[in-house]
Amino acid sequence: MQRKLALLMLAASLLAPTIAFAACADDVRDLKVRLQREEKRDKAKAAAVRRELRPVDAPVKPGESECRNIVVRAWRILNATPTPTCPPPAGASYSLIEQCQVLQKKRQ
Repeated sequence: MQRKLALLMLAASLLAPTIAFAACADDVRDLKVRLQREEKRDKAKAAAVRRELRPVDAPVKPGESECRNIVVRAWRILNATPTPTCPPPAGASYSLIEQCQVLQKKRQ
């Protein structure tokens, strides 16, 4: 009985990293879909995400925790709000002007 349990635990521990990497691979797939949409809007942000995803596309796959870290960093890059160009261009919206004023106050 104990041998069967030990074998079952061994099999589960050997399969767990494969299943975990599959979950990370799903996240990477979702991230790449979003990246394709983002390339049309902001090429600099898309390039930063591509640099972040290089280890995932390498022949030697990263471990689960490293893959998670890569995915989290890439999502943070994609979800970051762009910093406004200050001073704002002529005809800029009022919200952009306010953002520039707030940035200038923070810098002082």
